[in-house]
Amino acid sequence: MKKFVFSFLLLLSCFAVSAATVVKGGKMLFHGIVTPDKPVPTVAFAARELAYHFKRATGAKLPIITEAQRKAGEQYFFLGNCKTNAVLNPDKMAWQHGIIKINKNSIQIAGFDGDKRMFYDTNSNGTLFAVYEFLEKYLHVRWIWPGKDGEVIPRCRTLVIKNGSFVVRPTLLSSDFRSNPDRRQGIKGWSSLKAQARYFSTERIWLYRHRFVRDRRFMGGHAFSNYYKTYSKTHPEFFSLLPNGKRTLSPYKGTKTHYASTCVTNETFIKTVIANWAKNPSQLLNLNENDTAGECVCDNCLTADRSPIPNAKRRAAAKKAFDSGKNVKLWAYALGSLSNRYCQFIITAQKEADKINPDHLISGLIYANYSEPPTGNVKLNRRIHLRFCPPVMYPFTKEKIADYKRIWGGWAKTGASLQFRPNFTWSGHYFPVQYHKEFYDMYTFAYKNNMSSSDMDRLTGQYMVQGLVNYVIVSLNHRPDAPLAQLEDEFYSFFGAAKEQVKKYFEYVTEITMVKGFPEGTLAGNDIEGGMKPARYMIYAGDTMFTPEVMARCYQLVDDATKAPGLDKLSARRVNMLHLGLKQMELAMKVQKVYRKCQAGAPLSEFDKAYAELQEFRKEIEPTFLTDMGRLYYYDNLAWLKPIREKTYRKK
Repeated sequence: MKKFVFSFLLLLSCFAVSAATVVKGGKMLFHGIVTPDKPVPTVAFAARELAYHFKRATGAKLPIITEAQRKAGEQYFFLGNCKTNAVLNPDKMAWQHGIIKINKNSIQIAGFDGDKRMFYDTNSNGTLFAVYEFLEKYLHVRWIWPGKDGEVIPRCRTLVIKNGSFVVRPTLLSSDFRSNPDRRQGIKGWSSLKAQARYFSTERIWLYRHRFVRDRRFMGGHAFSNYYKTYSKTHPEFFSLLPNGKRTLSPYKGTKTHYASTCVTNETFIKTVIANWAKNPSQLLNLNENDTAGECVCDNCLTADRSPIPNAKRRAAAKKAFDSGKNVKLWAYALGSLSNRYCQFIITAQKEADKINPDHLISGLIYANYSEPPTGNVKLNRRIHLRFCPPVMYPFTKEKIADYKRIWGGWAKTGASLQFRPNFTWSGHYFPVQYHKEFYDMYTFAYKNNMSSSDMDRLTGQYMVQGLVNYVIVSLNHRPDAPLAQLEDEFYSFFGAAKEQVKKYFEYVTEITMVKGFPEGTLAGNDIEGGMKPARYMIYAGDTMFTPEVMARCYQLVDDATKAPGLDKLSARRVNMLHLGLKQMELAMKVQKVYRKCQAGAPLSEFDKAYAELQEFRKEIEPTFLTDMGRLYYYDNLAWLKPIREKTYRKK
């Protein structure tokens, strides 16, 4: 009897559960989207995004109205800080946080929203990001790459959502996949300023949809760039004591004072840093060393390193390297790891800053010869945010990835918060280098071990060839727990009936780029590690990897995809993007082959002809928004145009 009563009550409770019926039998039952009378830009954009995606999913138009225009008895979405959402207290939420509340006759979506113009780097977008969460969760929307053909919006005939509410939180305090035009080159590579602006606007929307937005507190540059100009005459002790006995710039730096290395154990230097920060103590305390290795060989700094090697022996090794004149940029590495001295610097500065503002945050750097984890059980804390720019770049190896994890894991044990700050997203350029597995491995390891923010330098914008790896990268920004196999399957599924053929193509180029790699000796003499170099060397050596036989196989696999039975028009256009990517790569490799002939003495007219053919093709693909034309020109200039213009190409 008790069992029967329990079952009956359970049945009643199921019928009692209320839900919002948004769409039924293909008909939209909600009547509009309500915003505040004067919505801030991010809320106005959120309303347009919600209306746009519902229109694509259902065919029905959701008008955007104010509260004064709504009618009694009708069902609405309520966005942002409108009166109906006041009970949700959106203004008291944290940065980028939002909330979704489902009621039978309304859906409320609100969050903490800044009032800056749209796409302002550091604006909070709580309502907008909650809208994207809603679209992904309930309409199963996905965004493969920028532009309409990259939008995956399934047809929706029925949408019933159970009543309830949940908070939408960012996975990181700040995240950035760097995307912006190069100011130094203007619009070179683009047909017009308008074309350039449309590209970056489209790409920025795509990044917003994947919840990328920067918190400027965690994007600080090098902290002491102006210190040498300001203090070198009055306080030379603020700067590194070099092996030559002078506190001045290292020889290789010339007159570039922003590269000056500091003496981080000097008490007056630390007090000056704190005094400068104290003028606005609410800001993050930036302790990022300048863009240089640590170089000071004074007794205090060497002792702070806590090295098992005697100070005199380390100083002598550094002096020998310094005086040799060979590879002078690396002389400071003869000192060994300097991580302990920089940790001592951070801890000392934090204690001083706590006297002024005990809630302050610190930004520091894991870099150069202070990349290795500190020794001796050094304890930091989560208020200290360290940027890790790992010495890892394509071609990736198991050894590099293992070393990356060892270094990250060692710093995580100190208790510090860590920023994922790689340069390896430069990899590939316009070649289909699919390092998605390696990226996933390193990113998810970092995420589980004290990652607090990300700053990836940079998004190359070559979606025609790197669609898979880019989709994995951006998806992890808001779905860090998604299995890699799921993300891969999603991406392949976006090509409809050609799913299996596209999968074979990407598996093939992954085998070529990540397993077979460059022929032995191809990169001899080229330092491929660091910064933007790998993209340039891909231009020089890519055709040794993508031989005519490999290219023929790539084309065949893509052609097979175009012939897949039942392929719809949208999926066919997506497959065609892969073909266009191969075509550009083929034409660019042709230019490189001609460039080699010019190095050997062939007339430059042959290069001009091949490059003109490449440029003509690029004009055709510019409207797709799937290739950053400025980035292409940037590397064309470095690899070909500048050497030819300066008549140094014969020395290459």
